Amino acid sequence: MAKAFLHKAAKKMKKFADRNRRPMEFRVGDQVLVKLYPDHMGIFRGRHRSLIRKYERPFTVLKRIGKLACKLGLPPDFKVHSMFHVCNLKPLYFDEEDPDRSVPERDPILQRAPSTKRAADRQMKEILWHKTNYLGEPKKYQVKWIGEQNPTSEYAFRMKQRYPLEVKAYHEAAGAEDGA
Repeated sequence: MAKAFLHKAAKKMKKFADRNRRPMEFRVGDQVLVKLYPDHMGIFRGRHRSLIRKYERPFTVLKRIGKLACKLGLPPDFKVHSMFHVCNLKPLYFDEEDPDRSVPERDPILQRAPSTKRAADRQMKEILWHKTNYLGEPKKYQVKWIGEQNPTSEYAFRMKQRYPLEVKAYHEAAGAEDGA
């Protein structure tokens, strides 16, 4: 008797759950939109959640892995694994009457020019200020670079490895200012 009620309840739950499900089948060469989660992806660091699109530009399916995963052709500036579950993919439908409607007007949020300089190759102009942790040790430095407009925030351990003399001189100057 109890098994019959449990079976009936399971069938009812499956019926309501299947209402929101749709079968997803993608073939190699299909154009799909990708759902990217801002909380899980480091590529969105520094961007406000409301500026991130729900689905990012169309990508091509390169390979199917089983029934539930696809490998996509992503550009090299995406620092994301190229395998996605089908629940994170959405088919792209082209408008045959007006092909321009299928092309998004906004540029992709992740499209940026690749950096030609490596971080280790940059020359430091000055350290502007620093943040400390709860022990009073430097955690991050705000650094102005030669040939660059905006200063950047750099971790203290990297700065101490790459520019030990400059960091020491900065702290000596900052200490002299505090004592004066």
